[in-house]
Amino acid sequence: MYRIQKSVFAGYLNLEKRIELVDKFELYISSDNDNIVLIPICKTCEDSIIIEGFTELPEKKDFEFV
Repeated sequence: MYRIQKSVFAGYLNLEKRIELVDKFELYISSDNDNIVLIPICKTCEDSIIIEGFTELPEKKDFEFV
C-alpha cells in the first residue's frame, strides 16, 4: 500500500488480498474511536480520480504487505 497521508493509504489489491486485509482489521484497531474504511473503486471510477497537489497514486502493480 502507498501512504497518501498519515492514516490514508491507496493501493491495488485483488479480491484475495482485500479479503486478507479485512481479516486483519482487528489488529489495527486500538481504541473505540478507531475505524478502518476499505473503499474499492471500479475501473470506470478510477479513471475519473482528480488529484490536486503533490500526491500521486501508486503504479498499478502487485503490492505485498510486509
